[in-house]
Amino acid sequence: GTTAQTIDSSGRVTTPARPSFMAGIANTYTHTNGNTIQYDTAEFNTGNHFDTSNYKFVVPINGLYQFYASMSVNTGEYTRSANVRLAINGSTIDSRFTARNNLDGDRTGSSSYLNLRGLWLIPLTAAQEITWKGSWETDGTFDSTESFHIHGTYCWGMLVG
Repeated sequence: GTTAQTIDSSGRVTTPARPSFMAGIANTYTHTNGNTIQYDTAEFNTGNHFDTSNYKFVVPINGLYQFYASMSVNTGEYTRSANVRLAINGSTIDSRFTARNNLDGDRTGSSSYLNLRGLWLIPLTAAQEITWKGSWETDGTFDSTESFHIHGTYCWGMLVG
């Protein structure tokens, strides 16, 4: 009873049931480093595979997925590196694929927001759980809390094929 695919007279193909979502945060909140980013409100959620109560996307079908995550940190602290990492079943993937700034104090004392963005293309299997973790890093340890701002902290994802 669900239309899985349509082709119009010009040959354009649509797949209205393709798993996809875009989520953000409802309010600015204090984030503890290394924890899951609390994307708690969905703009859209085709298939309802993103859960705003636990901030997880549960993979519905094996395939190639694309994800994007952004975090906007309200801070004047720019002497440390910050990271946004994709996690599968709670474990972050290889740190080579982490979105990271490395400002080394370039903007110490600035009152502007630090914005980090990451884009991932990754093959996944059904039932895997995807989350994102945000953190400051000082000599390899995460050691503070920061305020994540409502504007600029969001994520999205979709099944590519």
